[in-house]
Amino acid sequence: RIPLDVMLAVAFILCLVAGGILEGFWDDVAFAIGIGVAVLLGVAAFTLLSMTVVVRLKNGEFFSNTLVVRLAKWLWRGFMCALRAIPVYWQTILAVVFVAVLDFLASALMWSGEFPLFWFAIWIIVIAGACFVAYNLARLQKGAKRLASGELDAKIPTDKLVLAFKDHADALNSIGEGMAVAVEEKMKGERFKTELITNVSHDIKTPVTSIINYVDLLGKCGIEDETALGYIDVLRRQSTRLKKLTEDVVEASKASSGTVSVRLEECDLSILLSQSAGEYEERFAAAGLNLVTRTPGTPVPAIADGRLVARIFDNLLGNAVKYSLSGTRVYLTLTEADGYATASLVNVSREELPLDGDELTERFVRGDASRHTEGSGLGLSIAKSFAELQGASLHIKTDGDFFKATFRIKTVPMDKIPVVNA
Repeated sequence: RIPLDVMLAVAFILCLVAGGILEGFWDDVAFAIGIGVAVLLGVAAFTLLSMTVVVRLKNGEFFSNTLVVRLAKWLWRGFMCALRAIPVYWQTILAVVFVAVLDFLASALMWSGEFPLFWFAIWIIVIAGACFVAYNLARLQKGAKRLASGELDAKIPTDKLVLAFKDHADALNSIGEGMAVAVEEKMKGERFKTELITNVSHDIKTPVTSIINYVDLLGKCGIEDETALGYIDVLRRQSTRLKKLTEDVVEASKASSGTVSVRLEECDLSILLSQSAGEYEERFAAAGLNLVTRTPGTPVPAIADGRLVARIFDNLLGNAVKYSLSGTRVYLTLTEADGYATASLVNVSREELPLDGDELTERFVRGDASRHTEGSGLGLSIAKSFAELQGASLHIKTDGDFFKATFRIKTVPMDKIPVVNA
């Protein structure tokens, strides 16, 4: 615990005292006593010094625990604190000025005929400093790339960084920690909302089912009053709508949380699209719409969940029936190119589309802002979640009253399709 240079001073003083004792006593008895005391002092000093040197070497503190090193560290910390208080650009200017002054002195020594060792030493220090700066920048760049790639728990070691480099590394580490906390809080919020929606929807589903059943029973009671029959019809229509909304909410929460079971297998997108279009022919005709379907003459194979793909087509066609302008055409096209199959639906909206295409895929967002038509605003959100669960994509684009939905999924040659269950 005592600084080493203090221990050396104590040992030196003990040796001086022992030497003084030897010089002060020359008669026989006193000389013998003086030699004994001097030997004891010398042995004590040597033993103490040897033990402390061994312990300091073993602990790796031979030089660190000295007054000189402590003073140097204190001065260095003060110097670094003073530098850190100066802006970075002034630090750079001071460094350049310092190197320029040293180079001027070295050049003066060379012109005076002195050996240019000082000049070489300066430039060795400059090169070493440049390498150190490059090393610090490389560590910062590597850490920033890891954070940018999503490794929020990545930490930049700051033990070998100094000044602005250390401050910047601390700032990047703090950003990573803050982002990790924010992401965790967001995930907790999403899980809470999903659980809340699912639980509430299940609680609503039971009374809604009872209402629908009792409305059906009322319709079979032989009521002849036209007003009462009209009320029953409204109850039947609205309860059915409420049941559909509840089911959509449950399905949307499951799709967004990834709890929907996905079974990937070989399927022909051309057949799925044609079947979906066939199921909606009567509804399109009743709405005064002309559905134009274009599919390749050959199969379009893909590894997908046929049930979820059919739901995606069903949601897109259902939206087209609800929101398309009567008397217009709705184009449903399937193409294959560059290893991808693309199914697109294009129609003209009956209402104005003030929203951006991507906003329409958010939950509870409807293209009909006035909400005159039936719908929950969840169809496109569910379809997008179903697409992402299969590694596909669904993008919405609007241009004035034109609406275009594009479903894109990777295809595989028919002779290389494996059957995969997930």
